[in-house]
Amino acid sequence: MIQIMREYYKLVIFCLGLLLVCLTSCEPTENDETDDPGVMSQTDFPDILKVKGIPSDPLDLSVYSFSDLGAWHSFALPGDEDKEYYGSVIGPFLMTQANGVWQGRNLLKLSLTDLETNQSLDLAESGVVNINYLPGKLTQRYHMEDLEVSLELIFISSRSALIQSTVSNIGEEDRDLEIGWSGASWIEGSNLSSEPGVIITSFEESAERSVLQFDRAADIEISDTIYKIKSYRYGLSPGESLSHQITHSVIFNDLEWESEIKKGQQAMEKPQPEFEANAKRWNGYLEAILTNHQSEWADWEHREVLAVKALETLVNNWRTAAGELRYDGLFPSYAYRGFHGFWSWDSWKHAVALVQFNPELAKNQVRTMFDYQNDQGMIADCIFRDTTIEAHNWRDTKPPLATWAVMEIYDRTEDLEFVREMYPK
Repeated sequence: MIQIMREYYKLVIFCLGLLLVCLTSCEPTENDETDDPGVMSQTDFPDILKVKGIPSDPLDLSVYSFSDLGAWHSFALPGDEDKEYYGSVIGPFLMTQANGVWQGRNLLKLSLTDLETNQSLDLAESGVVNINYLPGKLTQRYHMEDLEVSLELIFISSRSALIQSTVSNIGEEDRDLEIGWSGASWIEGSNLSSEPGVIITSFEESAERSVLQFDRAADIEISDTIYKIKSYRYGLSPGESLSHQITHSVIFNDLEWESEIKKGQQAMEKPQPEFEANAKRWNGYLEAILTNHQSEWADWEHREVLAVKALETLVNNWRTAAGELRYDGLFPSYAYRGFHGFWSWDSWKHAVALVQFNPELAKNQVRTMFDYQNDQGMIADCIFRDTTIEAHNWRDTKPPLATWAVMEIYDRTEDLEFVREMYPK
């Protein structure tokens, strides 16, 4: 066991070394000036991380997923070969329950029916299929004979995601269509209930709720842990498009209910500003890391892929303050059982990388560990949101890299107040 842990930490240190090298700033060389492709956006980096696949059971950790803004849940995409799940939002993966569990294979699955023929339209028969994870966004696009169908998912808060589906008539004749949605929860003890335009999943073992809101009232059918919606009927003239908005929230308690429900309603009424804010924030992240690229790498392609992969990994592991965690911070890995907490030397390394594109998160990553500093100055090895599941570890600690992290934050931000805050600690 000791040997396994030694090898594990060697791997962690190697990976973090790669991460820091690809993010640490350095003056560009002459080769960089000719090789640098210029300003990049999130659309330039499809599928740098793999977040495609269908979980085989609630505890399947082989399928990676996407989260943002410190959310405690995440989503995946169907793979190109997963035709049965085309048009589906895979998940969510809930990090609030023990070491993580998939609520279901697909929270949402889109269905389309041609009302003239009463035939279902199968997205698996699309001529062109593009399923991509872009930095900060999940996208699906299906090009059928005379219809285009797209789904986009972004996070709009640390508790809520916005899903927009768009159907476009690219043919030469009018189309009469019906759009529907279906989904299921496979967590034992799940209970589904509904209100107009809302589906709520509650759990026997947890106070949290998984909430779907639809942009219009719909006829909702619930059978045990399965739901179906089939009531959006409309006609599309040639060249016309129609979009629907849905929000999904994971709400910890009653205190969060009102604000997240309202946030979801506002996002569905005005989705475009949410997508614009997402693009602005993620393009800012990309600019921050790619303009500070490391010249030691052989070519731009390797630098950009490593830097973007590190960026996406860091943001995927971001969790907001909740429960016993008083500030935002990062998991070492959401996809590894036992690592759903904040760990000391991981936190110092995270902070050094984070300050290059999200300085406030970097500061909070340091603060959240020092919240638990004891009278002798010791920092806990790790701390957790829910200590009824896993107790904070005071058996040991980690090498003292916190001073390095604070100095790196100061070098980047020149925030002397933060140094004054941390120095006595």
